[in-house]
Amino acid sequence: MIVYRDIVTGDEMFSDSYKIKLIDDFFYEIEGKMTTEKGGIDESAIGGNASAEDAGEGLEESAKQGCNIVLANRLQETQYAKPDYKIYIKAYSKRILDHLTKNNPERVDGFKAASGPALKKIMGNYKNWQFFTGEKMDPDGMVALLDFREDGVTPYMLFFKDGLLEEKFEGLVEARTMSVKEPFRVEDLLSSVRELQKVSQQHRQISVLYNKMVETLKIAKHKVDQSQQMADNQEQVNQDKRASLTELNSSIEQEVQRQRQYSREFESQLDELTDASHHAWLYFKAESIEKELLDLEAMKTEAERLAEQQEEEVSALTERLNDIKLQQGIGCVSGRTRVMIARTGPCVGLMRGRAGLLS
Repeated sequence: MIVYRDIVTGDEMFSDSYKIKLIDDFFYEIEGKMTTEKGGIDESAIGGNASAEDAGEGLEESAKQGCNIVLANRLQETQYAKPDYKIYIKAYSKRILDHLTKNNPERVDGFKAASGPALKKIMGNYKNWQFFTGEKMDPDGMVALLDFREDGVTPYMLFFKDGLLEEKFEGLVEARTMSVKEPFRVEDLLSSVRELQKVSQQHRQISVLYNKMVETLKIAKHKVDQSQQMADNQEQVNQDKRASLTELNSSIEQEVQRQRQYSREFESQLDELTDASHHAWLYFKAESIEKELLDLEAMKTEAERLAEQQEEEVSALTERLNDIKLQQGIGCVSGRTRVMIARTGPCVGLMRGRAGLLS
């Protein structure tokens, strides 16, 4: 008999007692059947006869129903979400590739060529697969795949060819030979086997619980690592934002200081311009008053000249008028009247000139 063991864990996965078919140079396909298996060892298979007491104990053994490949090799069902399975199969393929590189380098190229299409086949039928590990439930070991034929009742399983080690096993033949030659030893052996079976059953239960806990812890650790990575990434983003804010605040503070300096310079220049404007206003105001006084003085001089001229003209006209009146026998214009007329003319002209200057 040839037993196929997981090269990572050493778990027995199946034997050549089943019909084995190589698929895509990557999988071993084994067709099974649904069956019910009672607990305990079938002593008749190694030449033993159960006593009545033993038969009673046998009735108490629990029965299991499922695929005969799973039951016979104590494969343990497990669960994978699709993203978690992708992580597993990537890591498992790397372990197989490392093993082939060290132990069978001629197979490396064939494994690489066959792995791509084979993994696509797995993912394409992902929703229908059931997953089974070896007895130890080591999450680093092989995870076999189980599905049903089109009839819905015939199970078949896929095992990774390059993840298996072939081992010849002749224990049952040797036990049968011993039972013929030394039957008294068989009973002792069977008693020991039953004790070992109970211990083994307890060990398997503990091992199953332990492996489930290990698998759960690995998944939890993976999720914690993902969360930590996300937290680290977020912290890096926050640090970048804080650095940007610090730089922005520094730029704003520098700009505020610049604007304050510009404001102080502007206020200083404005004060200087205000003082200059005030001085200019005072200067031009004094100059304007002085010019106005000069203009008024000139106007006064001109008015006096005009007054003298008009007084002369009035005197001449008065004399002429008196001459005319004397000729006609009319009274003469007095000297006081001549003076008033002469003085009225220049004043009128001066007022008109002042009004024009102010306008």
